[in-house]
Amino acid sequence: MAVARTTPATCKIAVRAAANSLLASISPVDIASESADVAARVLAHPAYAGATSVAMYVSMERELDISAVARDAFASGKRVYLPRMVGKGKPLQMAAVDGWDEFCNLPETVWGIPQPGPDAPVADHVDLVLVPGLVFDPLALTRCGRGAGYYDRTLSGMA
Repeated sequence: MAVARTTPATCKIAVRAAANSLLASISPVDIASESADVAARVLAHPAYAGATSVAMYVSMERELDISAVARDAFASGKRVYLPRMVGKGKPLQMAAVDGWDEFCNLPETVWGIPQPGPDAPVADHVDLVLVPGLVFDPLALTRCGRGAGYYDRTLSGMA
């Protein structure tokens, strides 16, 4: 009898499948409520208060919407950066967005992902990074994303 071997990769696949199944069962109203709660926590956090620059994301379907944080960051004079894909398997660039209007009208990639245009300046440093994810482990300070590794590569280069 063959025994299936469990590896970190197979565990992540199982975690992603379970997380996606759970997310599919959450109503848009509940996602909006959780998004508001998370945004309020971010806005009240000392790390956000002390940051002059923030890298964040534009939420995709069934992700927490942190646009309230972006709106506050622009209103507070913080520099806002969003991820820009520059090639398969490469780290994301954190590119500047100059205001709420630009944030709401970003060009989209061929995959429908909004991101800053190619001429937007790239950050050489950011004070705070807000990342999307399917599952977060607050004890181990780890996350499990969608599986392409873009944020993993990007964050390791920022450390």
